[in-house]
Amino acid sequence: MKPQTTPKQRNRAPRIESLSVLPVFLDLRGKTAVIVGDGNAALWKLELLASAGAKVRYICKQPTQELLDLLSNGRLDISVETEDWCDLDFSGAAIIIAAIAHEEAATFLAHAQRYTSMVNVVDQPDFCTFQFGSIVNKSPLVIGISTSGAGPVLAQYLRNLIEAILPDSIQNRVKRAAAIRIRVNARLASTVQRRKYWSAYFGRSFGFHSSKEGDCGTTHIVRVSSVENLTLADIRQMQGADRIYYCNGVDQAILSYGRREAQRIEVKSFDEVASERNVLPRSVFIAPAAVAC
Repeated sequence: MKPQTTPKQRNRAPRIESLSVLPVFLDLRGKTAVIVGDGNAALWKLELLASAGAKVRYICKQPTQELLDLLSNGRLDISVETEDWCDLDFSGAAIIIAAIAHEEAATFLAHAQRYTSMVNVVDQPDFCTFQFGSIVNKSPLVIGISTSGAGPVLAQYLRNLIEAILPDSIQNRVKRAAAIRIRVNARLASTVQRRKYWSAYFGRSFGFHSSKEGDCGTTHIVRVSSVENLTLADIRQMQGADRIYYCNGVDQAILSYGRREAQRIEVKSFDEVASERNVLPRSVFIAPAAVAC
């Protein structure tokens, strides 16, 4: 038996453009967080980190009624100290936040960085090692949005838009997925089978159903002139593809909607795809709408 060969990738399109920041998600359950300062900004960060499971040590000058209300919530692990901060307060901290005056920020950052690399001085990006973004909370589904400080109002607008688009059932469906994931993955042997199952599982929340094979076998054809003309069905196919074939002239922005792990291969026409001996079961062919390709 001759070994299968992988088709040569030509003019490979980049899977991702340059990032201004790297989005990451921290597991703070059981870890210590220190928050310094007074006012609504400090209280919001206090509630945010405590809700993420952190053991919060809050250092302030004057407890407020809102703080006392938070402390009455038995599910949050919060301790309060009414004193000025010092280095010893930061010992063992995984993350340190401060809502303080600009004159104090540089000194605070220098001291805090001796204990952790995760330091944020609220609304003072020059004294932060990371930034908070807008949050869509459908936990365990959590979506973070950042504009790198360029447009906070835009981030809030997008958060509202995403919350409006997400189906009401999505949170329960994600929780259900967490409960059955081990059993499902044990039953389905291959990665392709698992991906197909989970794609259909979550797709049902958005009204998607398993697509049938068309005249072109297992290769889904997308003819589109611009990103604005992409349909949800097209994006779903591209997100589920293992290999994306595309003609010269296809907008690179369209390719960015494909699954990042998918191979991207430029071809002259669909005939070139059809002649491949090892077209993967989940392939997509993209061509400009007005071009005979």
